[in-house]
Amino acid sequence: MKRILKRNGEKNVQEILIPKQVDIETTSYCNLKCKYCPSLSKDANVQHMELKLFKSIIDRVDFKTTIVPWLNGEPLMHPDYAEMIKYITARDLPCYITTNGTIWNEELFQHITDDTSCYQIIFSLDGIWDKKSQSIEKARPGSDRKQIKENIERFMALHLKKDSRMNIALKICRRGQDYEEIENYIAYWLKQGIDYVCVGSALVDDKTEGMRIYPCQYSDNNFMVIKSDGRVALCA
Repeated sequence: MKRILKRNGEKNVQEILIPKQVDIETTSYCNLKCKYCPSLSKDANVQHMELKLFKSIIDRVDFKTTIVPWLNGEPLMHPDYAEMIKYITARDLPCYITTNGTIWNEELFQHITDDTSCYQIIFSLDGIWDKKSQSIEKARPGSDRKQIKENIERFMALHLKKDSRMNIALKICRRGQDYEEIENYIAYWLKQGIDYVCVGSALVDDKTEGMRIYPCQYSDNNFMVIKSDGRVALCA
């Protein structure tokens, strides 16, 4: 047990039992078909989490943790997503949002750019606006780069206007592209005033669509995963 505590950095057994992060699948619906997304599996159960269920989950969080109201799907597709985020921030629980940038939600964006416990928004986008590059469409079929560009720039303008303290991040996934492409991506977005750029690893690739090529790190990092039907899962 001492070895486990030392490996994970916890001081006692009680800390191991408390999840450092609670990931909630608010919806498994998505408007894109990203080739490296495990949720492309034909066996995936597609549904929105009921608002009542979501609130009951948040009501039970009586420990220090971060809420991530996103898993597998595009969260802004949920009709009650703005209300969900407001419910989290009313409890003063730290949270962050991840989106593919295809949807504009005025109520949500006005709220999170206020001084709330929602401290970050991550736009997942695999490419920049170079007309010669098809990285965005290739990696995320169904993407409308014009709409995504408009939404991100509009959010950045709102963020600046309100002098918001929340962080804005962009995320790209390694999927076998040239290192130079990733470097150009990082350089471009940092010049736009983004707080930071995240480079992740694709969980699947074109040859293993719907199957993971990397092990899940959720259990090792004490993450709690709750699916849209309320089931607690071992992995995302």
